Order: sequence, then C-alpha cells, then structure tokens
Amino acid sequence: MTEIRRSRRGFRQIVLRQASGAEITVTAMPSLGVLDPAPRLGDSIEVSGLPATYRGQPQVKLEHRRAIRIVQGATALTVSQASVQEGPVQVHGTITSHREYEAQNGTMLLFTLDGSLSGVMFADDWATSDRDQILDLAEQQSSVVVEGQMTTYKGKPSIQAQTIVTAP
Repeated sequence: MTEIRRSRRGFRQIVLRQASGAEITVTAMPSLGVLDPAPRLGDSIEVSGLPATYRGQPQVKLEHRRAIRIVQGATALTVSQASVQEGPVQVHGTITSHREYEAQNGTMLLFTLDGSLSGVMFADDWATSDRDQILDLAEQQSSVVVEGQMTTYKGKPSIQAQTIVTAP
C-alpha cells in the first residue's frame, strides 16, 4: 500500500502498487464506517470488491468494511532509517517539539521526531485526526508511530504525516 487519502466528499482511497508496478485505487464509501482491519501504509494487503473504472483508471470499490485482509504488516522504521527513505513509511519515535500553524488552507501541525526529523501534518489530515490525543502524546513525549510520506524540505529529510498513533 503506497498511499491513503480522503477525498473532499469523504471517500477513503487506498492506492496499491501491484507486483507488476501498476497502481490501482481502492475506494471505501463513508457509509462503510471504520475498516476492519484498518490497513496502514506499507502493508501488503488483499482486497475484495467491485472492479470499476474512474476517469479511465482502474479501481476497486469495497462493498463492506471487512473486505481487506492484511497479508503482511509494515515494519516501523527508526528516525535514522526513515531519513534515507523516500515514499511511504511508518516511523517509530518521540515527538520532541510541536506547534500548530495557521496556513491559508487551515491549521496544520509542525513537529520534530527524536529531535532530528521534521514533520508536518497538513490541514486536511490534521482536521480529521484526533487532535487532543496527538497533542497529549506530544506533551507527554510518548512513543509514537507516524505514517506518511518521506520527502525533502529545504534540502533535509521530512515526513508528511497522515496519521500519528501510540506505538505498540
């Protein structure tokens, strides 16, 4: 699984990269509720649903919330391991600093993991997150797993977070 996003209309979209390298989007309607199990970036999954095409691209529409099977779960990386990656990752660390930032498109979260990896949770993801829980984890400097995309910002590694949860 290479990307998880939510459309403006509330659809969850999961982008899968097949063994051939081709990508396919899996779409879950808001009426399905919480997916069980909930897939995470980097997981290898199998899905069952209705094949469809949207704007000329193949997709699978999930029919029920248990239409996903996790074949192999992703492994969370350390901050130093993640710093040399690109693309989707799960990073294990501690939020050592954080602040909310008001941008034109809404409030976002800026943070640092383990004192060295900068990160951002953009407004769309921050608005749909459990803000109180994430801020509590940051204040308590609890161990967390951040899922997102490793990128480069101003020449340094950075993570664009999609979720932040308590580390198992």
